[in-house]
Amino acid sequence: SFTFPEYYNWPCFFTIQVNNDTKDKQLKLWQELICAYSEANKIHSWGVMELYASELCVNKVINRRLSKKDFDSVLDRIEKTGFASYATTAKDKIFVFWKSIQEYASDIYKWAQKTGRMNSVESVVDIPNSAENAKESFYKIPVEIVKKACEALQRERKAEVFYSEATDEYGVKFFYLQGIYFPKK
Repeated sequence: SFTFPEYYNWPCFFTIQVNNDTKDKQLKLWQELICAYSEANKIHSWGVMELYASELCVNKVINRRLSKKDFDSVLDRIEKTGFASYATTAKDKIFVFWKSIQEYASDIYKWAQKTGRMNSVESVVDIPNSAENAKESFYKIPVEIVKKACEALQRERKAEVFYSEATDEYGVKFFYLQGIYFPKK
């Protein structure tokens, strides 16, 4: 069960303020609320309208609702700060990250190091779904999030992500950094 923070019961919380400093703080609180609620309820992705209709955006106790315009501002903020990503170009589904993509990337890279998976090819699907990873932060998260984390590692030259037409899956190869030449694409 999720315990809402005290500010969730403040009527002004449901109207994004015009003062830029106040607005920034308020959008940050909304981001923290949505991420914390999602983590507490083990939700990795939302239908955008499902999220808008949820108890997050509608406080029945004080009879307040976040406007659709303000809700869109909240989602834009969460996406811009790297804690969410739209799953479709239509922006009708959104992945909410409990950690930043970079934090997931770091966790996956540490896992690859400690489990002897350096310089070997791994299926992106298997990384979050293998029972042997049950204690890892990335266990059972959507493959799309794991792929984004592996792409972040690729930008750091710690991994290469590739697509196999033969298996219709993405794979990833993890690298040690010293002395590796990794051409830019």
